Amino acid sequence: MNNTSNAAGNSRPPERGGPDRRLRVAVVTAESTWPIRTGGHARVAGILTALKSNCDLVIFGPKADTPPDIDHIEVQVPFDRSARNYLSLGPRLGRSAFKRSERRRIPGLLAEGSFDLVIYTHSYLAAVIPAPASTPSIVDFPNVEIDRQKSIAAKRRSVSAILPRIESWKARIWEPRVARRAHANIAVSAADADRIAQWNAPTLLIPNATDVPANYVRSPDDGYVIYACNGDYPPNKDAGDWLINSVWPHVITELPHARLVIVGRNTDKAFSRARHQTGVSVAGTVDSLTPWLQDSAVAVAPVTAGGGSQLKILEFLAHRRCVVTTEYSYRSVPEIFADGVERTDDAVQYARSIVGLLSDADRRHTIETEIDIHAPTLDWGHATRTLMHDVAQIASSRGPGAEPREVERSAR
Repeated sequence: MNNTSNAAGNSRPPERGGPDRRLRVAVVTAESTWPIRTGGHARVAGILTALKSNCDLVIFGPKADTPPDIDHIEVQVPFDRSARNYLSLGPRLGRSAFKRSERRRIPGLLAEGSFDLVIYTHSYLAAVIPAPASTPSIVDFPNVEIDRQKSIAAKRRSVSAILPRIESWKARIWEPRVARRAHANIAVSAADADRIAQWNAPTLLIPNATDVPANYVRSPDDGYVIYACNGDYPPNKDAGDWLINSVWPHVITELPHARLVIVGRNTDKAFSRARHQTGVSVAGTVDSLTPWLQDSAVAVAPVTAGGGSQLKILEFLAHRRCVVTTEYSYRSVPEIFADGVERTDDAVQYARSIVGLLSDADRRHTIETEIDIHAPTLDWGHATRTLMHDVAQIASSRGPGAEPREVERSAR
């Protein structure tokens, strides 16, 4: 990690408008992006990688294994569960992410750094840490919080639904304001871009993407079913429980030797009881998903609530794996890959889809070959191909937000 005080602006920054001048860009995040453990980490890393060739980046966030060509100002982020964060009209996640003293310190550092642009990795961070008045800002919307919290509440019962319902209601107040104040807002899908544009806010579209292996390994005849997720995220936990308890028994009835492997951050804690189920194993946190996907036959995406786009589905497709999803998760499948994905919300039918793919290796391999044709479009380089041009334009702007850019409507 690079030390931080010089990054903040103790050394004289380049003059604005100088010849061939690199842009100075501040990035405010509440997550340790490196090493990459979650889809959220991968999205931030993908965007910053696209910018760092032409920008001097300074991350304001928690301790992380940040690449040496990116400066890092460490911010203390002990999750603050004090009652005032729940009672505030602002976003609980934004207020809880940073200590109160840090929420006061960061705006001063942003002003001292003479940055050309400030990027926020979540809307709720922009709501509690304002950019300097003269500095353009971009807000990434991996989720629209109004809709994400509402979706989570709809899947919960009684008391457990109260908090997300309140947060969704509060987001109706603060989230449109954040979007309108920004010079640009980045959406992960055309649907989210339309949602943000309804607030008369300038919008860009950068879909989620992933690293695409140049050469893929065909699924083995005796491969397992893989569910990869972040076990700390409640919708993933709910989805895994449904998969294990409602779907998997039907699979075992048809294929007694079938195997389900659950892998990802803290999945060993989230699904500690799953090991007692026939054919189920839990790997927990791993350094790389690639070897696990190479040994798999079918990938599943059983999530039914949340928001934004599920990056894990793109990882499955990038490794040319057949995928079975719920109707909700199917929203994250690029249209061009629709033929490689089966979808249903019915547990019995979900099991039948899994059994059908496990039982027919020739059919799987045909689908994998079809997925391979379009796999390069899943790469971060493809998703961010216009980002640097957009950032340069936004950094040169001053005053109120720029006019919204026409949102790209292609399949990727």
